[in-house]
This record gives sequence, C-alpha cells and structure tokens, in this order.
Amino acid sequence: MSKNLTLIITIALSGIAVFASYLINFFLTPFITDNIGIDAYGYFTLAKTIVNYASIITVGFTAFMIRFISIEYFKKNFKNASEYYSTSILSVIIVSIIIIFISLICIAYIDKLLVIPKELVSSVKILFVLVTINFCITNLSIPFSAIFYIKDKLIWYNFIKIISYLVEAVALIILFSTLSANVLLIGIGLICSSLTIFIGNFIFSAVYLKNTLKFNFHYVSIKKIGKLTKNGVWQSVNSLGSTLNSGLDLLVANNMLNPLISGQLSIVKTLGSMFSILYPTISQAFQPRMLKKFSLNDANVFLKELIFSMRVCGFFGSCGLAGFISLGFIYYKLWLPNEDTYFLYYLTLVTVLPSVFEGLIYPTYFVNTLTIKKIFPCFVTFANGIINFASMYFLIKYTNLGVNVIVWSTAILSFITNGIINPVYCSRILNLKWYTLFPTMIKHIITTVMMIGCFIGIEKMFNPKNWIELILVAVLSAILGALIYFIFMTTINEKKYIFNMIKDKFIKIGK
Repeated sequence: MSKNLTLIITIALSGIAVFASYLINFFLTPFITDNIGIDAYGYFTLAKTIVNYASIITVGFTAFMIRFISIEYFKKNFKNASEYYSTSILSVIIVSIIIIFISLICIAYIDKLLVIPKELVSSVKILFVLVTINFCITNLSIPFSAIFYIKDKLIWYNFIKIISYLVEAVALIILFSTLSANVLLIGIGLICSSLTIFIGNFIFSAVYLKNTLKFNFHYVSIKKIGKLTKNGVWQSVNSLGSTLNSGLDLLVANNMLNPLISGQLSIVKTLGSMFSILYPTISQAFQPRMLKKFSLNDANVFLKELIFSMRVCGFFGSCGLAGFISLGFIYYKLWLPNEDTYFLYYLTLVTVLPSVFEGLIYPTYFVNTLTIKKIFPCFVTFANGIINFASMYFLIKYTNLGVNVIVWSTAILSFITNGIINPVYCSRILNLKWYTLFPTMIKHIITTVMMIGCFIGIEKMFNPKNWIELILVAVLSAILGALIYFIFMTTINEKKYIFNMIKDKFIKIGK
C-alpha cells in the first residue's frame, strides 16, 4: 500500500471514528434531556471535566512516552526503547492507583462541592467513580499505543476506536432498554469503550513488538522516570493552564449561575468537543510521517510536511465552522426542539468561532513535542488560563453578563493564541522567519470566508426543514467546500500532481 493511500485511509478512518462518537452523543443527548432533564445531563459532562483535572498529574508522565519509545525504536536502540516502555507502563499503573484512591475520598463529599439535587446525589457519585475508572483505563492504554506510531499502523488505531464506539453504543442501547434511565449508565458505556481500546492496543503491541519491545520489571529505570517527568512537567503546567482556560467553565456555571445553565453549556461543549476531537484525530494521521521527516534534520522537507498537514486539518475546521454557521440553528431546532434553540445556537457559535484558526494550527503543537520546546507554550496556556478564570469569576460576580463571559473570554483568548502566538513560536523553534506560516493562514481565512458565504447561500436556496433535507444540504455544502479549498489552498504543482494521478487511474481502468 502506497504512503499516500495509507494517509488517505487513515484520515478517512479518523473521520469515521469522530462521526461514530458524534452519533452516540446525537442520539443520547435528547434522550437524556427529555427523560432525566438537561441539568442531569450537565453532571455527566461536568464529571468528565472534573476527573480530567487529574490529567494535570498524569500528563507529566504520558506526554512524551510515545516520542521517546518511538525515537529509540527507530534508532534500533531496542533496550532503551524497552526501558522507556516498561517504565511508562509501571508509572501509569502507580499513578492511576493513587488517583483512584484520592478520587474516592473527594467523591464522598462531592455534594458539598457542587450544587446537586438530592434525588441525583447517589447517581452522580457513582457516575464520578465510573468516569474516574474510565480515565485511568484510558491512560493505561497510552504506552501500548506506541506500536501504531512505530509501525505506522494508525489505520488500525482508528479502526479500534471505531469498534470501541460501536461497543459503547451497543452497551448503552442494552443498558437503557433494560434498566431505568439514569445518568450513571453513560459511565458504564464509557468504560466499555475504553476497555475495548486498551485490549486492542495491548494485543497489537504484543503481536507486532514481541521480539523487540517488551515489558520487564528489570527494565524499569528511575533515570527514565526522571527524563519523562523532566520533559513532562511543563506539559503538566500546560494541562493546568488548559483546565483554567476551558475546564472550569462548567464548574463556574454550576456554582455561580445555576445547574440549568450548566446543563445548557454541557450540550454546547458536547457539540464543540466534536471540533476538539476532530483536530487531534486528523493531525494524528500525519504524526508518524512528521516523526520520520523530523529525524532527517532537513528543515525544508519537514516544513512542507507541516504545511500540508495544516491545510488538511484546516479544511476540516473551515468546513465544520461554515457548516455550523449556515445550518446550526436548523440542526438544534430538529435535534432538541424542547430546549432554547436560539440560546444554544448562539453559545455554540461563539464556542466554535475560534476553529477558523484551531484546525489549521493544531499540527504545530506536535512540533513542540518533537523539539521538546514546551516551556513557552506552557507558559502561554497557563497565563491564558489565569486570565480566563479571573475574567469569568469577576465579570460574573460583578456584572450581569452571565454565561456570555464564559464563552466569549475563552474564544477571544483562543483567537490571540492560535492566530498570533503559536504560529510565530512554531516558526521560531524551527529556525524559520517569524512570518513563515502567515501566508498559509491568510489564504486559509479568505477561503474560509468564501466557504461560509457559499454555505449560507446554499442554505437559503434549499431552506431544509427536516433531517433528510438537512443532511443533503450539508453533503452538498461539504463537496462545494472541498472544491473551494482545493482551488485556493493547493499549489499549482499539487494540482498538476493530483490531476495526473487521477488521469493515470482512469487510463489503467480503461485498459
């Protein structure tokens, strides 16, 4: 299989995995909000958000696991790779045990920390326990996922993710059809999904790396723990900044506003998270190629790969943003007719606006990992988090802006970070001119505006009123968006290459 075909299949499977995740939320959200209430649904998202605070600790170990394991493996230093591998596995196990112990103590008093109706206290506590277990299983899967980078088998990685979403869907269907509707059932579905990924990663790792990379207690190295932690500590700072930046909004809404607004914000974050999941998923398809290109120490070769990955991720961001602007209100009207459609559309629109830059810039985050240049990005994220949390707290407390503060403060800081700071810093650490990435960004913005205009025109022309019409209009818009992005974002040589490749395929078919 050619490298280009492998990349295309990987991206396609990545998209299918994200779509499968979306479908679960699509069908589950209205069912829960109608049967349990929108405030109850808010506790599920809130539980995942709060439990993810533990990533501030775990990311210090996990952030560079795959990098160090993969690079040592590529250099054929199999003993060093096994030491990183074994050290990573044992470190995650120990940290997970500590997290579960601490979490159980905190969960016992969760009703003192959050505003929870009495009838939901028991369910919410169990939900928090289940989400904590799910978090630990997810972290345990990370060292085993190195196989997919080492062997460039991300196709199988995404296939496993798709299977895990199907397992989650089947589990939720069985649970909700046989038991009374309860928010804690979602936690059981999550665990089924995470266990599927863990088992899949473990099996692939055992099969493909059995002779070169293996776990052994004798390979566990204090020195390797120190190296992982030394480089990962800044990622922990970054995680703390991310938590302050966007991980406390539900907690602030629950305590300073009310559970209803927290529930509405949870729905918004659920839809917004589809963008957040999409960018790393698409970008991940390029990471094995970027790893290899980076190891060649050729800046021009690596830059071409980086810009190519930026444009691909940027297309999905632009298409998603244009699609939501034009069809988002109709989507909410059909999806959650019993909720405040206008309000949800407005909040979501503000939340996804920064995706005009986020998708395009996301591949540059991997450059920080490759170059181990994490201090400045972590400082920026942490500073953003402090500013964001402070603005949310004081503006909600002393003004009547309410939930507007939560969505707008995060959006504005995201525009500044991804539109200015990150592209300049990426160019700097690659020893390039500070404006190297800006021509691509400017073309991307112009193309995105054109896509938005075309998508709105198509929506006005067909005026969809049901799900079938909405899907057809969305597909037509996406096709037109791909054509617009291809025309304006690819170089002449790339257009010639693609046309020649298509022509050759037709010639072969004709013969």
